[in-house]
Amino acid sequence: EPLTADNPGVERKAADLPAGEKDGGQLLEAPPAPAPDGSGSSPLAALGKAKPLGVTGEAAKSDYAAVSPSVERRDAAAVESPASPVGTAAAARQTVSASEIAKGLTDQSSAVRHKTARILGDHLTKLSDADFLAWKQVAGEAILMGDLLKRPDIAALPPSVLKRFLSKMEVPANAEPPEWAQEFVERSRLAAAEREQQSGRPPRPPRLPRDTMQDRLAMLQKTMDAFKDAPEVAAKLVALGAQDKAALDGILFSLGNPRFGEAYKALVKTVAPHVDSVEPLKYLFQFIKDGDADGAFAALQHARPKPKVTAEELERRVLAEREQKAQKTLEEIELEIQAEKEQLNGEFDPVEVAAEAEAQYQALQKSLQGDVKAEVQRRFEIENKSVQDQWQAMQKLVHDIITGNVQAPRRDFGGRGRDGGDRRGRGPGRGDRQQ
Repeated sequence: EPLTADNPGVERKAADLPAGEKDGGQLLEAPPAPAPDGSGSSPLAALGKAKPLGVTGEAAKSDYAAVSPSVERRDAAAVESPASPVGTAAAARQTVSASEIAKGLTDQSSAVRHKTARILGDHLTKLSDADFLAWKQVAGEAILMGDLLKRPDIAALPPSVLKRFLSKMEVPANAEPPEWAQEFVERSRLAAAEREQQSGRPPRPPRLPRDTMQDRLAMLQKTMDAFKDAPEVAAKLVALGAQDKAALDGILFSLGNPRFGEAYKALVKTVAPHVDSVEPLKYLFQFIKDGDADGAFAALQHARPKPKVTAEELERRVLAEREQKAQKTLEEIELEIQAEKEQLNGEFDPVEVAAEAEAQYQALQKSLQGDVKAEVQRRFEIENKSVQDQWQAMQKLVHDIITGNVQAPRRDFGGRGRDGGDRRGRGPGRGDRQQ
């Protein structure tokens, strides 16, 4: 219908138009109310008083919108405050930092303190260490299971590790496996697809942990309890789990396996101290369950114990020792032998001392002419024997788990047999049961 003063329907629609509504990419606001004298009571009059606003969409349509001095203009980009000006700078000014929110942790009102602790629970990485310690004090009263944070073994964890572990999981930008694991992950995927085709059953979906504060506290408790006998391993697992809590949840779930649980626990104790990220552990467990020995060994290579002394360092030591020995003369060796004999016996035979000094000098010269690499290799094997033994034990444990060469722990029935008698034969026997 044409816009005319005789058309009340148009005027009603313009008056009912909500503030901030978009029409063709423009911000529209309600027209002014009709004046008492009747001036400007029509839509045409209101349109004549319109002034330009910013364009939010394509700037190909009208640059004008009906405005009213009595209605606040709202910007769709700053939804936090109806009176905020247009633009992203206004939205930045509306942002409240975590340190400002953390001031509520010291409020006199317990309700405010508890509410602040719950709000910050998913964003602890944004807090300073001081604010995080204040949050820990309040969390025991404000959050279910928050008292766990007062346990001595948990309280001893570094604040930076706890903040990352207890914060909400961040979805990694790149979920692709590392380059060394891609071949074996693809092999596992193809094997799963083949099993699905043969059995007609879809593969089991991956186990994803819930991600509430209570669930994260429960996972923290489960990690610390599983390795009470090795607190350094538990602390390392918490630090690794902060990178990928889903991977840690899968590892902890495997520890409950009735047959392989103890072997898995021993494997974690052996491997965890030698990794810097959770990926080797994550894919090691995945490939073991897939029965992929090659993939498991590739993952284990990234957890290989580092030698106590490197070959380069040993080579520098050998060269320095040889340079120092090369400067020692026959006379100096003879004087050292004389001093030792005088200290022990008070006297010495000069001929005997000279012969011994000559023998030591010849042996020294011969050692200086030996192969440096052979000497380095010999010392490397001696000093790193424990590391090499540990590496061989890790490989054997993985092999035993994959091949099923693991004995389940013996179940304790409290010393009673299935028939009510004890395992040593005492108690009710077959004749007693028949009677």
